[in-house]
Amino acid sequence: CLSSFMGPIIRIASIVSMLNGLTTLDISYSRLQLISKVSRAMGNNTNIEAINIGTSPFMRLSCPDNSEPVEKIMARLIHKCPQLQHFVLHGLNLCSFHYLHRHLPPKMKSIDIARNPKFTNDDIRHIMTQCPDLTFLDMSETSVTLQIIGELATAWAHSLISLALPNAAARHLKELYRAESGALKFVVLCIRSMSKLVYLRMGRWRMGTAPEAHRYSNGEMSNEIREEIETITALKQLFPE
Repeated sequence: CLSSFMGPIIRIASIVSMLNGLTTLDISYSRLQLISKVSRAMGNNTNIEAINIGTSPFMRLSCPDNSEPVEKIMARLIHKCPQLQHFVLHGLNLCSFHYLHRHLPPKMKSIDIARNPKFTNDDIRHIMTQCPDLTFLDMSETSVTLQIIGELATAWAHSLISLALPNAAARHLKELYRAESGALKFVVLCIRSMSKLVYLRMGRWRMGTAPEAHRYSNGEMSNEIREEIETITALKQLFPE
């Protein structure tokens, strides 16, 4: 009878050994049950430095009601990966960011928190304190606003290379740009003070890759592509370099 159990035991042992030997784990666009099982199979002190568990709305909606909460899976992954430096949580629609606030390793370099609409200015303030040397941050399609820009510059002017802000920030910037407001000078000053910054994105850009899909049947531009063009124009004027 023992021989009938040896196959599963060997397979589980080999999976655990493989996970513990990885430095990068990409299980994005996987069903939540698989991500949960992988997180449980991992050892308690892995060498993993980069994790991608980003997903699409379709995959998220396909999860059964009895799935383990994604916040719990995320907490387990952080706990088991003390060497973590890069974390992709794109599109998970998380409800709570408490574990991120308190337990992300200080050596974090990049975070993609895009398409998590409940992520706010207060959440990013916690991460500023927890992760002092971030180089990449994608907050597109979150609830972060342009009001946070001064704090971002104070926290990460020495390190941030790539920054993506959501539609609300892009609209606010364009309002200031059209009004030639004094507040615009402060925003520009903050962004220019980020001496390492190379990539700045605002809004939900497709960078002109799907223009036909965003035109009305009469050939006129949709609101989405019009917003994109307006944002690009403003950014080019403010930051020609």
